[in-house]
Amino acid sequence: MSAVPDALQRFWNEFSAAEPQARMGGIYANKSGYHNTRANHLRDRPGDYSIQRAADKQGPSDKASAIDITFADAQRSDFRTIAKYSKRLYDAGVRRDKRFYAEDGQTAIVREFFGNTDADRTVEGWSYYREAAASSDSSHLWHIHLSVTRKYCNDWSKLKPILDVMLGRDSDAPAPTPEPPKDWFDLATKADLQDVVRDELKFLREIGSLREQNADGTRKVVHAGYLMAHVDRNSFDNKAILQQRVLPELAEAEARDVAEATAVAAIREAITELGVSLTAEQVDALAQAVVRRLVGEVSA
Repeated sequence: MSAVPDALQRFWNEFSAAEPQARMGGIYANKSGYHNTRANHLRDRPGDYSIQRAADKQGPSDKASAIDITFADAQRSDFRTIAKYSKRLYDAGVRRDKRFYAEDGQTAIVREFFGNTDADRTVEGWSYYREAAASSDSSHLWHIHLSVTRKYCNDWSKLKPILDVMLGRDSDAPAPTPEPPKDWFDLATKADLQDVVRDELKFLREIGSLREQNADGTRKVVHAGYLMAHVDRNSFDNKAILQQRVLPELAEAEARDVAEATAVAAIREAITELGVSLTAEQVDALAQAVVRRLVGEVSA
């Protein structure tokens, strides 16, 4: 029989469906604390802190009562995703969110959480049991740990509201205004810039080769299709070069204007060089349409 309670498994299933950066860090583990079962502790570690409170002496004795959620981007030192969820859990503790307490208003449904609420390298957390800030080891910079009071580890009616808090759901409040999408230019890393510059060189060589092979104009449609398959890369390359050489000197709004204008120019030039049979107006319209699509695109 599995030591993983159905409710905690469902918690993971629904959270991971909503957050693509989430990775399962573990529910059951034969060690101290809430990741182990009460039955194992009574046999091997009767003094373990996770089986001392009255509510921890209730609930299924053969089930684990904690979950670790790892964030792939946080493992690469990008803490934006883990910080979003950690901050929601932390703020719920500070305001004493009623969803974290049982009907008596005193028994904490989640004993504690540890995670990373910001971009620094200090682990933050909250003890809902002690109603105070808490901390733990540095592995929680990239994963969130939740200790669930054992009485509730397989009670979906109690765990679903905790999931709602993590996912920013609040039936008593209006839906939050979504953040505007960010394009590739906003999110590019140094490695991204290096990659696109290399791709630009390859792209130009391939375009030149195609032009030579099709100089008689018999395969203009192939040219157009090839262009559309590579046009995103071409505009990104120009953004990358601008970011390295020009944009640090400009304000954010000016930088975006320059980047988008340069992308349009690059697309227009590529279409013209390929010899696609389009009027100047059609070339300009196509370039503008592609850039409009790129500006709203969010990088994976």
